[in-house]
Amino acid sequence: MNPEAQVQPRGKGPFPPAKKLEGGLQRHLALPFTKVSGTRLKDVRIGITLSWVYFLQAIRLKYLHPDSELQQYALQVMEMLRPDTCVDAHALACILYILRVGVTDQMTEPTQRGFLVFLGKQLESSDVTPSMKIAALRTLSYTLKTLGEVPLEFKELFDSTIVAAVSHSSQLDSVIIVQDRAVSQRKGGGNYCGF
Repeated sequence: MNPEAQVQPRGKGPFPPAKKLEGGLQRHLALPFTKVSGTRLKDVRIGITLSWVYFLQAIRLKYLHPDSELQQYALQVMEMLRPDTCVDAHALACILYILRVGVTDQMTEPTQRGFLVFLGKQLESSDVTPSMKIAALRTLSYTLKTLGEVPLEFKELFDSTIVAAVSHSSQLDSVIIVQDRAVSQRKGGGNYCGF
């Protein structure tokens, strides 16, 4: 996160360069989340979820990175749902927690307004999985509730997204059905492969 703050070696001679965290998020937080299986699946996912939130809060509060950077991390978080061919309610709940606590709650109001546009564009994307659509819709809902209004810069995108959803009602119905089944499966702790 902050290579300059790492402990520097003492002694004579050339000092090695500070280590960079290139690919660190992918290697330590994203891949384990998507590859975990077995009896400890939920425990590992919860641990990784809390690690994501801690990381996002640390870069924002401790290292004072601008909150506009959180949007790019939100994309990485949502990408963790891409490998799922099924809607996994537990994975979805973990991703929603990261997006709410780690991303949305740390943003200022102007950044949240931009984040709405970003989420709307994610919904319009053709390569988004049903789980990613559910996460985007729920995060949109949470952000709109936090703001208390539909911002002007989001209104046009919001209208076009709703029109597109109504004109492709079969896709919208599928997403809603999957979301409802995922919520009911969350109580039972299972997966739902509806497509």
